[in-house]
Amino acid sequence: EEGKEVGKKHRKEGDQRNKLGMSTVLVRSEGKYAGVEGVSKPDFEIRDFGELLEILRTKYGVDVPPNEPT
Repeated sequence: EEGKEVGKKHRKEGDQRNKLGMSTVLVRSEGKYAGVEGVSKPDFEIRDFGELLEILRTKYGVDVPPNEPT
């Protein structure tokens, strides 16, 4: 089974997950960790979780419903 990591602080958690071979997704947002970069690059960068659904659907074949506006 393959693991995935989604988070705002790639610098610590993402670097560790990348070393383990896990796929990583960095949520780019405003706030405390905006602009903090890790040593390694995330596999994907998103601004909202609707983008995550698209990644799961197209890159990993996960059956998730289409992102619908609320």
